[in-house]
Amino acid sequence: MGYLRHPETGLTAIYTCVVSDDSLIVVTADHAHVMAFNGYTHRGSDILGVSDSRDQDRVPYMTLSYTNGPGHRAPVAGRRVDVTTEPDFRGLRWRSHVEVPLSSETHGGDDVAVFARGPQHAMFSGVYEQSQLPHLMGYAACLGRGRHACSAPPAASAAPASPASHAALALLLLALPVLHAAL
Repeated sequence: MGYLRHPETGLTAIYTCVVSDDSLIVVTADHAHVMAFNGYTHRGSDILGVSDSRDQDRVPYMTLSYTNGPGHRAPVAGRRVDVTTEPDFRGLRWRSHVEVPLSSETHGGDDVAVFARGPQHAMFSGVYEQSQLPHLMGYAACLGRGRHACSAPPAASAAPASPASHAALALLLLALPVLHAAL
């Protein structure tokens, strides 16, 4: 669904547009980012703030950080720079420290959460490797080569996909950029 600021608004729009009981709706992320949770920050602390922990040189670090991208600071005298002493620390244009200097942050290889509603929804429960999702969606919607839900023996709890669900899934996939732009 792109980078929606209010995902519940996008889901409401999708549920309103796709009213068919034989439409599969899959909600997930297409990738993760190289973000890390650092240290042992206490409950209730600002997640965007400084960790309660310090590194071995007693230099503070952020609770959340990207591992690559813009924001790299070269060590000074063999020590990591204390970003909390920078004059624009946490200002609008301030960038958190990263270890690998790049012009932009890269995607990560983390698993992504998946939620689904409709026929074959049981195939989408939990956390999956990102690369598995297109195959599951193709199987559920009877798209592409190979075995599909349409050709598999019917399961007791899963309704077979129908041509209407193929159209609804295709419509949903085509509508996502439009929904994203509208939000």
